[in-house]
Amino acid sequence: MKKSIALLVALAVPSLGSAQAMDNNAKFEKALSAARDGDAATAVVLFSDLAHRNDSSAQMNLAVLTALGHGTPQDETEALFWAWRARFGGENRAIDLTKYLSRQLPAKQRAAVAKRLLEELEAAAEQGHPAAFLGMCRTENEVREPAKPVAALAWCSVAAAFEVQGAAVLRDALGMELSVEDKTKAQLNGRALFLEWCKRVPEETRPISCPDVS
Repeated sequence: MKKSIALLVALAVPSLGSAQAMDNNAKFEKALSAARDGDAATAVVLFSDLAHRNDSSAQMNLAVLTALGHGTPQDETEALFWAWRARFGGENRAIDLTKYLSRQLPAKQRAAVAKRLLEELEAAAEQGHPAAFLGMCRTENEVREPAKPVAALAWCSVAAAFEVQGAAVLRDALGMELSVEDKTKAQLNGRALFLEWCKRVPEETRPISCPDVS
């Protein structure tokens, strides 16, 4: 399995449709070259910087290197966190990695990853990034054990209100699986969360879909 994970380092490159700045592209290529040349420490530093800028391909590669313990101490909990971040960012190659790493960790560590994801995504939302709400929805539905579909639907409702890509489809799918009572509860919670977030987010980053909260 480690051999198959290692191969992902060479495969996880930015998608052709991504709109990254030139310096980010150059840094990514430098990190990829370092990984291929055996300089894992440099690769980890560069991928980590890009991962914190929400580059899903860099998050994937950071997860791989961390899982293998190349250039950084081996830490499957940390690797799982970055694998989920990559998966939420649309990196489909992270799907198998999240499944593999989840099987390696006890429930306590998987719960810690879910908690950290929610905390960091909430912080991103506070900074005016509505796409984070979809990640919170998916965390409640896919990472939490057991899943919390009512909470997930509430967050997906908020994400869909801001027209985050894919949020409406997931919202509707979740709603079909809930009872009428739970679906209504989630919708009411979602509206309350939407209004509360609109009040808290800085005015300069507040989406126009927010109602007048002055």
